[in-house]
Amino acid sequence: MRFALLSFTICLVACGGEPRGTETVATEVKLAEPHTEAATKNDISSEDKEASKDTVRYINYSDEVLVEDLNGDGFPEVVSRVAEPKMNKIGVRVLDGREPDKFTVFGAGNEVDGMTNLLWIGSMKLIPIGETIAATLVDYETGDIIGPDTANQMLLENPAVLFLAKDTHGGGIMYWTGSEYAWMHLE
Repeated sequence: MRFALLSFTICLVACGGEPRGTETVATEVKLAEPHTEAATKNDISSEDKEASKDTVRYINYSDEVLVEDLNGDGFPEVVSRVAEPKMNKIGVRVLDGREPDKFTVFGAGNEVDGMTNLLWIGSMKLIPIGETIAATLVDYETGDIIGPDTANQMLLENPAVLFLAKDTHGGGIMYWTGSEYAWMHLE
């Protein structure tokens, strides 16, 4: 029943809010894996200013921020939309609450669910503990939506974040698996 309510809410929510511009706050990172980074100091020496091709710079893309303990460790994570200006791609960054110099990035050049640019995100909302979530099944031959994947639905043990598209239905859910963040596609 909760899933039906969540699905209904996703379909009815009108996504809006164009980006309000970028802020000058930035973080230098060395890529460790495609979606998990460890930030370096903001005080960059002149040697470090000549960034190698493994260095990515993320800047805040939106004023919208969610602060919530997403992984159950007692420290709230900070979720925000970021841009990677060299590739001109938008993504989502999750700053770890316990170790804020570590974070995970979905999009912004890193692939998630076949996408590297999450410009389509219009808003993000918290999904509380105890809700049931399921990906959307799609018939890839016809493009028709089959419905929720009830065989693989899951009960949230930690809060998750729902990302809704700006101009259409659908989006994605970012959730904690117990060891890392994962993405679930919604139509």
